[in-house]
Amino acid sequence: MKKKFSLIAMAVMGIFFIVGLVLILSAASNGLKAGDHYLNGLRSYSVVSDARYELIVNGTIVSFQMTGLVISIVGGFGLLASGYALYKEL
Repeated sequence: MKKKFSLIAMAVMGIFFIVGLVLILSAASNGLKAGDHYLNGLRSYSVVSDARYELIVNGTIVSFQMTGLVISIVGGFGLLASGYALYKEL
């Protein structure tokens, strides 16, 4: 029973690790999409603040990177812990 639980935990933590890496690697494109969304929302207005655009892009990039980092670290440590538990059981 422990072996099955360890295998399931390894699979779940592996998925967490991969999702975290995807979030980290896609942070720049998601930040640019958020900035483009900001610009498209202001098309009817004539004033566009470059500083606000840069703040939105950089803030979104950092948010995605930090979220991906936390998820990836949790997944990595969980993967190591469940791998160790599986190794000790053999």
